[in-house]
Amino acid sequence: MKMPPRRLILLIEEDKDIRLILADRLRSHGYGVRVAENSQVALRVLNRINLSAIVLDTELQGSDRFALLESIQRQRPLIPIIVISPYAGYQHRALRAGAHAFFHKPLDLRALLIVLERAIQPTPAAI
Repeated sequence: MKMPPRRLILLIEEDKDIRLILADRLRSHGYGVRVAENSQVALRVLNRINLSAIVLDTELQGSDRFALLESIQRQRPLIPIIVISPYAGYQHRALRAGAHAFFHKPLDLRALLIVLERAIQPTPAAI
């Protein structure tokens, strides 16, 4: 019998190839992954399931680069959001808008996995 994933991540990435590769890598490290290719799908998923963290690409067609981040922060402020972007200049704005961490593409998967693990660890007060 297959064990259920230990943590559930929402991956919001418009580029299909990157979305598939990153989702596969996260799953291979024991994460459950739901994917969304745009902000509308992401908001539907956000409202339906209990998430451990979100990985959000800033480059979504038809969406202000930070509108989705800000919307998620208002709706679910306790979910850590890790922002990825091809533009390093967005780091300050992303962190100011509530992102837990920021990664510049090309993505360092090992560093992302470390940050994800730390972001979703329960705090001593929550145990």
